[in-house]
Amino acid sequence: LARLIEVLAGSRWMAERLCAHPLLLDELLDARSDANPPTRDEICAALTQSVAHLPQDDPEARLLGLNEFRQGISFRIARASLIDRQPPLDSSAQLAWLAQAVVGDVLPMAQAEVVRQHGNVHGGLAAIAYGSFGGAELGFDSDLDLVFLYAADPKLRESDGARPLEPSRWHTRVVQKTLSLLDLQTTSGRLYEADLRLRPDGGKGLLVSSLESFTAYQRERAWVWEQQALVRARPVAGDAQVAQRFADIRAETLCRKRDAVEVRREVAKMRQRMRAEKDRSTGQHFDLKQGVGGLVDLEFLVQAGVLIHAHAHPRLIEETTTQA
Repeated sequence: LARLIEVLAGSRWMAERLCAHPLLLDELLDARSDANPPTRDEICAALTQSVAHLPQDDPEARLLGLNEFRQGISFRIARASLIDRQPPLDSSAQLAWLAQAVVGDVLPMAQAEVVRQHGNVHGGLAAIAYGSFGGAELGFDSDLDLVFLYAADPKLRESDGARPLEPSRWHTRVVQKTLSLLDLQTTSGRLYEADLRLRPDGGKGLLVSSLESFTAYQRERAWVWEQQALVRARPVAGDAQVAQRFADIRAETLCRKRDAVEVRREVAKMRQRMRAEKDRSTGQHFDLKQGVGGLVDLEFLVQAGVLIHAHAHPRLIEETTTQA
């Protein structure tokens, strides 16, 4: 009872989750959960065990199991933050590991569904995390910034099913299905809201890009702020070869020699636009994240520094976490 009162009084987020999903009381009261929140490997192993008994051909049951798993692990992380005073950076990293494990399970589900309808294609597809997801700095209600890339087989014109699709449309269907599964409301809630606005050409661009078109875009048309976003980008799910190709493209792009004056000017211009839209500072209160001199200003300074100096110091691009 004392623990329940402490949680309800100390965290609106946890109180709302308990009211909406009373099964989370097990996480709150189970003494076995008093141990440290799980590591990245433990989260992956626990997810595998949690959905192992669920049929692969029943997406609804699997999504329900995934949602219950995500709610339980998120609640354990929240309890560690509130009750055990776990450092916030540890909690944000654990939330990112959890999201990565979930996306890694949902993407194959979407691919299997498209294969059943349209057959298969050669070449892989990978999900790339950007923003706070890429930087392993997720909050409890963060959405997921994602970009999807695929490897195109020049010899393949269509998938091999009864209702064949050309590769670009096939991979687009997979991405659409992935987003739908992540956002589908179940009795245990929904998994995540995904944001694809950081893809090439933004909201006007295709949902998924081939590696060739992504490479050309980064070389010829990408804005400085789009290359700045690559500092925190990393593969999180999908084909390993596509993930490695993305890592190579990222390294080539970030290690390009740049005009330092232009980088500073463009990064400052983008930061001013963001601050005008998001800064909630008032005469009495300072917005620690978006205010002048706040956390996002520091992030932009670090990322501008990477763009300016990575050509001489390639190790700067090895970490996607700002705090590193």
